[in-house]
Amino acid sequence: MLRARLAHLLVALAATLVLPAAATADPVVRFGKVDRSGNVTLSVRGAGPTQRVTVPRTMARELAAQARRGGLRVSTARDGFTGNMLRLVAGSGRQAMIVDRMRRGGPNGQSGASALRLQVGGLAFHVGRTTVVRPGKGGKVIGRSGPSRNGAYLMGSGEAAGKGGLQWYFVRTGKKTTNVAAPLVPFNPYGTGSAGVTAQPARIVGAGALLGE
Repeated sequence: MLRARLAHLLVALAATLVLPAAATADPVVRFGKVDRSGNVTLSVRGAGPTQRVTVPRTMARELAAQARRGGLRVSTARDGFTGNMLRLVAGSGRQAMIVDRMRRGGPNGQSGASALRLQVGGLAFHVGRTTVVRPGKGGKVIGRSGPSRNGAYLMGSGEAAGKGGLQWYFVRTGKKTTNVAAPLVPFNPYGTGSAGVTAQPARIVGAGALLGE
């Protein structure tokens, strides 16, 4: 009887010791400082491998503002063919701001282009950086990489097609995320990738400077 009680006590004690180690903290999305080119690098930790994604300052500021008002959720997965997949969802409802980084086509609106995708208010855009090759039609420019090769708009109002160097662009896309709570689906023709986290609430760090606080 004494031996059984002692064994039960040891099991209960082991459980209390293991639980804190097994508990996981919320992911953290850190907003970096604005660099000389007007870009901000976001780093995502605690949701699988650390990921970093660079976005224009205006995009980072709006993402931070929406996150402050309605929270920020992170989804990740390890794509065995093209690397890490990431989705950030700031706010909720139709006006939620969704930023995807995926380089292979898939279900639930996953992008097949080598660019970020921004979705807000029911509209979706590929967003990326490219070197402008030549002017296009209707105010568009023809870029060197990604969706910009078919014609895109420069994001900076003061930019000119002949300026040279990497410039941010955007172009409409019909691919949309219809369910932000659905997990990302890894793509790998030689096997399967690995799941990460899905719509996990995240803490934001370093957004104050962007919001003028």
